[in-house]
Amino acid sequence: MIDVLIAGAGPAGALAARLLARRGLKVVLVDKSSFPREKVCGTCLNQNSLGVLESVGLGDLIERLGGVPLSGFHLGGWHRSASIELPIGRSVSRSVLDSAIVHEAIAAGAEFRPQTRATLGPLVGESREVRLNDTPVFTRIVIDASGLNGLDAPEFAHKIVNGSRIGVGVTTDSVTGFAPGVIHMAIGDGGYVGAVQQEDGRLNLAAALDPATMRTHRGPGSMVASLLASADFPIPPDVEKLDWRGTLPLTRRSVPRAIARVFRIGDAAAYVEPFTGEGMAWAFAGAVAIAPIVVDAMPAWSPMFAKRWESTHQRMIAQRQNVCRWLAMMLHRPILARTMLFALRTFPAVSRPFVRHLNRPPRSLYENAP
Repeated sequence: MIDVLIAGAGPAGALAARLLARRGLKVVLVDKSSFPREKVCGTCLNQNSLGVLESVGLGDLIERLGGVPLSGFHLGGWHRSASIELPIGRSVSRSVLDSAIVHEAIAAGAEFRPQTRATLGPLVGESREVRLNDTPVFTRIVIDASGLNGLDAPEFAHKIVNGSRIGVGVTTDSVTGFAPGVIHMAIGDGGYVGAVQQEDGRLNLAAALDPATMRTHRGPGSMVASLLASADFPIPPDVEKLDWRGTLPLTRRSVPRAIARVFRIGDAAAYVEPFTGEGMAWAFAGAVAIAPIVVDAMPAWSPMFAKRWESTHQRMIAQRQNVCRWLAMMLHRPILARTMLFALRTFPAVSRPFVRHLNRPPRSLYENAP
């Protein structure tokens, strides 16, 4: 019998595996991909993310990985621009970061099985059946950290916000014109694209694009080039021919976030368009917040554990996502986006309350950290 089976070895799943293995539980972490593997976004870690990692004893991890210090945010669009100072964050490629957290989970005692697809099965007494590549196993608790899709179950549904954008991303060797340590973000009609240098010296491009607008271009590369040009940012050579990777619609939430002996965390629980590293902070926060609930739910299941996770997620993560939801709403409306850009250009100080909010980890997370 497995104590905890975690589907999805991204930041949320891998960190949860490490935390629960350190509590002495038998943890199996699975992922459908082989590692290392590339991901569309999540290169930037803000102070919120770094604070959560420090609270669980991984404060030096990003520096050990060679993460590039980030201290500036340069916003451009419609041939205007504004710059904002940021608390020091870090940039590190997802292939390196995710593999490192998986390694930490293994070192803590978790078992890792890559290239393993999990399928959620029925309740069997005080356990859940899960099929791993068609082989049934039994576990007391399932943590679904498998991303925007989530594990399929009749009880779960994804609510996708109308007008939700899709994510696309790519890395390129061309970094000319993009200074290290600065997040460059180009906004325009139908989407935005962020560009930042990684620890390997390559440039990460990650965008949120309106599907209808993208169809008027020759694919995501063409639309990204248009956004960069509108911001007067450099356009990497052959950007239209790069191997762009895409996601499902971004802004969504799971209903519910927990069913009997199954908890959803990370992108599987809820996702809002992030801007300067918030998505990674939500993933780390969810991993820390779910750990004590899983421990308490191990012996015997009660519906109160699902309610406890719903209220915890709402308090620690969903409320913080509201700021990004509000910013995304503005960026979906060109008139409001232009007004915001003008305000930031004229009065940079107006950004400070938002920057402080997005970079401050909830104190209650530290109470949950082992």
